[in-house]
Amino acid sequence: MSARAASVGRQRGIWLVLAIALLICTLETSLRLGASSSDTRYTLPQFSLGYFWGTPLGWTGVVDGVPVNKDSVQFASLAGFFRDEPAVPVPPEDNVYVRFAGYSLVGSILAPLIGAYASFVLINVLFWVAATLATYLLALRFTRERTIGWLAALLGARKKKKGLKKI
Repeated sequence: MSARAASVGRQRGIWLVLAIALLICTLETSLRLGASSSDTRYTLPQFSLGYFWGTPLGWTGVVDGVPVNKDSVQFASLAGFFRDEPAVPVPPEDNVYVRFAGYSLVGSILAPLIGAYASFVLINVLFWVAATLATYLLALRFTRERTIGWLAALLGARKKKKGLKKI
């Protein structure tokens, strides 16, 4: 096989991984939005520990009219701070997630156009697709086996997004 044909095959593989990862990540995200979020469902008062909840909704909050995990309110507040909003629900000095300010900054980029909640959802999907592609390329680099690259990418795309559940 010529070098050009190998390059075209590699590019086609990358585009195919991107397309499938985007499909899987979008599907999984759509199943976990708002009230469908397992995190929101299981942190409502009927599952409470009694003394732990700070609001009548339990450890939940609302961002753009969507019930979310209370941590999401903190991320959305930091995003509002970066957009220079006059008032945010949780000011930076009380926000426990200032150490993750980069995530809020990136999540705030699209907020003026599509809203804070949708902006974080879209950024989460894009980050997860990028992580899936990186997993594919890393597996391909170490093993030089396309099958293993695909398997690693599919497992990465399908992984429960525990770290990205906040919004």
